[in-house]
Amino acid sequence: KRFFRLSQLGMPVAADKQLTTLHNYMRPNDKLPLAVVIDRSGKVAWRGAAEQLDGVLTEVIENRYDLGKALRREKLSDEINAAMKVRDYEKTLKLIDMALTEYPDNKELVSLKVKLLVSAKQDFSGAEKFLEERAEVFPENPLFCDLAIQIMRQLKNLEKVNKWTEFALNKFYKN
Repeated sequence: KRFFRLSQLGMPVAADKQLTTLHNYMRPNDKLPLAVVIDRSGKVAWRGAAEQLDGVLTEVIENRYDLGKALRREKLSDEINAAMKVRDYEKTLKLIDMALTEYPDNKELVSLKVKLLVSAKQDFSGAEKFLEERAEVFPENPLFCDLAIQIMRQLKNLEKVNKWTEFALNKFYKN
């Protein structure tokens, strides 16, 4: 109930002097400011960036928040980051594909896969094919067109830049 301010942090902090609270709830990769929601039984119901708290608090309170799904997503994210760190791009792409089965329209995953296909694998046609598939499955999302246009510009393939630009204009920017 009581917060104290550490002037060097410039944010409210709830912690005991021995930092037991910090050690109980904060993981090594967590960033400050961190928000943690504890349920009535004393278990962590949600943990994440403080600015995300308002968006999930109602779900947590109404017991609609899927902690298991969030933990699976976090684990996959950690595995993807670990594979990227050691530049194991084959493993990273497999992990991204696994994550896309559960989060098929996740912009960060789609963007990361495209960037890996283009930069690490030099597989421009594979990246374009992947984006065509995404555009077909999620026709309301302009991200896939934008990424395809970027790739075709990199390749200096004016014909395909025009193809994707025309598709995007007709699909998303008609008056």
